[in-house]
Formats: sequence, structure tokens, C-alpha cells
Amino acid sequence: MPQRFLRPGITTSKRWNRCDWISQSLYARLITLVDDYGRYDADPELLRSLAFPFGDPEGQVMPVTTLVSSLTTLVDKDLLLIYAAEGKEYLQLTRWQERARSESKYPEPVCKHLQTNVVKCTPPSSKSKPSSKPSPSSNIDLLDGKSNGQTRNFRAIAVANRILANESGWDYDNCKVKRGSLKTTSLATVIEPWIDKRTQDQLLRSWNDAVRRANGAKVDGIAKNPTAYAVACFRDLLKTHEPHPD
Repeated sequence: MPQRFLRPGITTSKRWNRCDWISQSLYARLITLVDDYGRYDADPELLRSLAFPFGDPEGQVMPVTTLVSSLTTLVDKDLLLIYAAEGKEYLQLTRWQERARSESKYPEPVCKHLQTNVVKCTPPSSKSKPSSKPSPSSNIDLLDGKSNGQTRNFRAIAVANRILANESGWDYDNCKVKRGSLKTTSLATVIEPWIDKRTQDQLLRSWNDAVRRANGAKVDGIAKNPTAYAVACFRDLLKTHEPHPD
């Protein structure tokens, strides 16, 4: 593992300073774990054992739920990307600028579809060697199968990122629902209860329907906040759209 250095700008980063101390600490520890592309395995139990081998400041074993919460915070602050590939979850630090010394052994996230106001995946170096892994379109996908409690939140975040990346084409000129006012974690909270009951296509279709309802709403109170109305419609539509077939 190559040596890592914390850049002086981290203490003046607004995103990093708006995180709680556990999330700040996790971010610094992840820097020592990720490869030259800022990627690593996102398994919560593995991360807990490697990032916090001696537990919390009181010497107590850190709950997995605490680590998942910190990962979610880093995603919400645009410091981390959680993505699924080949049946596993991975992470990538955003705005990564490390010089690549070797090819990454982890699959590449689908950065080319993400808008710059959602996740900024900075290539390690313009001179770095291309990865030998298959292209993102051939091996990267959200998981449609059943998940355990630890990965369910990650999968919901991944779907929320796809919505924010406008992969289903819901955001168009003059759309009343603004991506800038949407939060990854807020959408993931709505999605998570349904992540094992709906396919990714059904989730994206429900969101598109919710946006159409918000754009067509005429009530003055709704018109003042069409984004919040779209999220409320999304929650209701998830209860009525067809379930995931077994």
C-alpha cells in the first residue's frame, strides 16, 4: 500500500467540516485504505475492522450501524460514492487526485452519467493507464435481488444517485423539480423500504411519474415547492406500483 498524505486543504473544506467527527475520522482513515483510484470494498464489517481496529475513543466496538451512518454522511456531503458492481458494493472517494501507480483491482463506477453537482469523480491522472476491467456499461449495475440489512442502505443510495444523475431523463428544460434541491440521503430514505420489493426500473419509473405529477400540479401551495411534492408523490407511488416478481 503506497504512502498517503492528508492535504492541508482538508481542514478548510466546508464539506468535511460539516461532517460529524466520526465521519471526519472515517474519511481520513479511508484515505489510508483506498487504492490509487480512491476505490475500496464497501463492506461495512470489513471497513469497521480495518478503519477502526481498536473501536471508538472509549475502546468499545463500533456498531456497524454507526459506520453505515458515517458512510451515508460522506455520500450526502459529496465526499464519497457508493456503487454496486458484479454483485458487491464498492466505494470511491470523490475529487481524488492521487497519481496512479498501477491498475485498479476494483470495478469502475459509472461516473460518466453523473452530473457534476451530484458526484465529481476526478480521474487520478490523465497519464494513468486504462483499467483492464470491462467497461462500466458491461459490468456495473444496481442489484435487483434480495439484500441484507447492511447493504440495503447502500443500494438505496445507489438508486438515489441514479435519479440525481438523470439516467431516466426526468430532468428537462423548464422542469419544476430541481436536482439542486434534492438530497441523496432524502431520496434513499424513501427508497430503502422498497429496495427488495421493486426493480431498479420500477423505482426509476415511479420517480418519473412523481415528477410528471409535480410538474402538472396547479395548487398554489404545491407550486411553491414542486420538489417536495414530487418526493411525496414518489413515496405514494411506490405503494401502488407493481411489486418485484419473485
